[in-house]
Amino acid sequence: MLKEEHELTKDGRILRKKDVLPTVKPQKNTFKGNIYILCSGKTYSGGSEFVSIAKSYSNAIIIGEETGGGFYGQTSGSYVQLLLPNSQLKVRIPLLKFYTTFTSDKIPFGRGVIPDYEVEPTFEEYINGTDSELEFALKHINKK
Repeated sequence: MLKEEHELTKDGRILRKKDVLPTVKPQKNTFKGNIYILCSGKTYSGGSEFVSIAKSYSNAIIIGEETGGGFYGQTSGSYVQLLLPNSQLKVRIPLLKFYTTFTSDKIPFGRGVIPDYEVEPTFEEYINGTDSELEFALKHINKK
C-alpha cells in the first residue's frame, strides 16, 4: 500500500502521489446554519485534523478542551509494531506524517486545536458522566 500510494521525491522525502484521494466539490445545497464542534484532549488523528480544518476554513464554533492531536498535523496511518523483549510491551510507530497547509497566528506549532470556548470537565462531572461540553454548547445555542 505504501509503494502504491507514495513516491520518493528528489529531496529524499516520501510523499503521497497526487490524485490518490479524490477532491470532492461542495454540494450546491450546503448547510448555512451555525456549526458547533465539541472536542477534548482525547480528540486525535483524523478527528483533530477535522477540527483544524473546520477552525481554519469555516465559522464553526469549537467548544471543549485543546485537542490531543496537533493543529498542524500528526503522524498516523500505517504502523510498524515492535515487541520489546524484556518488558513484552508492544509499541506502534506510525510511518506517515500528515500536515496541513494553513497557519494561525493564535496557535503555535506543537499545540492542538485551541477551542473558541474552553470547557474542561471537573473530576466529579467526569465520574458522574456529565457531558460538560455538550451542556455548555446547548446553553450557548439557546442564548442565540
